[in-house]
Amino acid sequence: MKQLCKARKIIVAAIAFIVLAISVFAYNKVFRANVSTSSEPAEEKTATVPVVSRQSNLAESKIKNADTVAWLYLPGTEIDEAVVQARDNEYYLQRTFDKKYDIWGCYFADYINDLSGRDKLSPNTIIYGHAYRNEDPNERKFTQLFKYLDAAFIEQNPYIYLAVDGEDLVFQVCAVFFTDISFDYIDPTPGTEFYATIAAKNEFVFEGLGIGPGDKVLTLSTCSHRYDTKNTRNHRFVVIGKLLPQDAEVQPMEIEINPNPQRP
Repeated sequence: MKQLCKARKIIVAAIAFIVLAISVFAYNKVFRANVSTSSEPAEEKTATVPVVSRQSNLAESKIKNADTVAWLYLPGTEIDEAVVQARDNEYYLQRTFDKKYDIWGCYFADYINDLSGRDKLSPNTIIYGHAYRNEDPNERKFTQLFKYLDAAFIEQNPYIYLAVDGEDLVFQVCAVFFTDISFDYIDPTPGTEFYATIAAKNEFVFEGLGIGPGDKVLTLSTCSHRYDTKNTRNHRFVVIGKLLPQDAEVQPMEIEINPNPQRP
């Protein structure tokens, strides 16, 4: 009888030991799984470049003036207006959007360019506007383009928005420079030398954002007097943006000052 009781105790103890061992094993397995999962680096989500729509503004402007081809918006500036286009580049030079005489004119696209859609854009699309002689970036119209001479401003406002019929296009600023008209920066279908010249003239070096054949760019052009010591009126200040693909992701970029840009 005593032997039977002793055997039962041994069996119970064995069962208890087995249950405890299984419990410890299961706990360790879950614990290790949790540790393994928590130690894996979290997957970083890449932000998408913000898109700003101006389709309603564009539609209203087309009703008011059939020459309207786009709507230009530059964050950080007061530039948020319609872009028109005529059969030549003289008509709107000193005419307002309402076709009335004004020395300040309005924003107009080069007559050669096609702004009917993303796929129709030339490699180089040009928009013109006037600027004050003092180049004060707080003045009106394209005088505000001179804000892009500040690298911090570009970092805070890297995108240029152009609404065309049915599409809101986004360009990223990639070049800022002074030039005279001996450089054909308004060539709608430029060759490879065009991009090399821009790199040499650029006031900044945009690390991680280059342009070359196959890209499409938006060129914003205005007059400049800063280096026009002979008052030739042939000097220009230019800001260029690179067209980004739809649903583009924000890319890391560094802006450094070009220590020796080629100026006119």
